[in-house]
Amino acid sequence: MKTVIDLGRVIAERELTAVQTDQRVLVSVGTPQFIGDGWDWACPYTITGLGEPIHGHAHGIDALQSLQLVSTAIRADLERTHADLRFLDQSNWQSAFPTGVQDLGEADLRTRIEKLIDAEQTRWLAERSLPSSGQPTGGNAPDTTQA
Repeated sequence: MKTVIDLGRVIAERELTAVQTDQRVLVSVGTPQFIGDGWDWACPYTITGLGEPIHGHAHGIDALQSLQLVSTAIRADLERTHADLRFLDQSNWQSAFPTGVQDLGEADLRTRIEKLIDAEQTRWLAERSLPSSGQPTGGNAPDTTQA
């Protein structure tokens, strides 16, 4: 059984919506805690609104790393629920919990991977006639130009 680390003081929250029930799904992140078990720190989180609460934590070598990694852990738990979610009334809720390029300690490799990701995102958006903001072009967008 997975160890549950007390959420403690909540330092951040993010709200999503479960599409089927229109119910609020709340993700709460607690203060990183020193646990001293080989991985020295853990950043706890709780997800409520999808039935039984989901309790988890992200381990890090220090408080900052555990805080950096908590978004990835939250995203993985939400993906395992297979819930149809929305964030800011958008179906791409995953943008609320981004994943990062894992740094293997080689700056040139990380830079190369980041360039590949940027190029693929640009290609994907162009295929769908979307600007880099992810919003459709043209249509009913308000005219913000000055006359």
